[in-house]
Amino acid sequence: MKKIIIFVMCFVMLLTLFSCNSHNFTEEEVIHEGSVSGDTKMYLSLKEINEAVDCIIVGSVTAEHSCVSTGYEVSDFDNFEEYRISNPSKAAFMHLSITTPYTINVEEVISAKNGIDISANNSIFLYQPYGQIKNVRLNSDAEKISVGEKYILFLKQHEIDNVVYYYPISEYQGTAEIVAASSNGRADSKEQIVSDNSLFKNITTIDQVKQALK
Repeated sequence: MKKIIIFVMCFVMLLTLFSCNSHNFTEEEVIHEGSVSGDTKMYLSLKEINEAVDCIIVGSVTAEHSCVSTGYEVSDFDNFEEYRISNPSKAAFMHLSITTPYTINVEEVISAKNGIDISANNSIFLYQPYGQIKNVRLNSDAEKISVGEKYILFLKQHEIDNVVYYYPISEYQGTAEIVAASSNGRADSKEQIVSDNSLFKNITTIDQVKQALK
């Protein structure tokens, strides 16, 4: 009797294992996750990061666009699983190529050099290193910016096929949110920088940023 019970239990376990392994995952169920380390350099001061960037601006996010890939077509990601097995290096490059584009309305240019032509009341494209194409998702420690919010941005400029776009100088220190300050629970005309970024230790306003860059 015990042998029969043991046989039945083993059969059930094998059947369960086979059922799990034979499951056909849909695109929605299988998400290939990856992470980007970005520029890991930590700048010690606003003057130091200003030397590394092409421009520092204050801008508001007016639109978020569909994720794109630098160097690959969206249709290429249909074969990502095949590349992951047969050509891991290509799959890795595809993963890291994913970005999320945003339209930024430039409200103020704090610093611009290296021949950068950027001015207030114009729009630029900002590419953040995260997003998802098909079932391939790229994660990042870069701040997830939101439409309707305002930020101070430390940017590098890049150009491909006469299309100019910008990206943060650092995954960790490239952006910081600016919010309306409040006094006694009421919003006033002042704005404050809200960030855990060490660059903004004892610095909470744009005027203080300008002073620190002198």
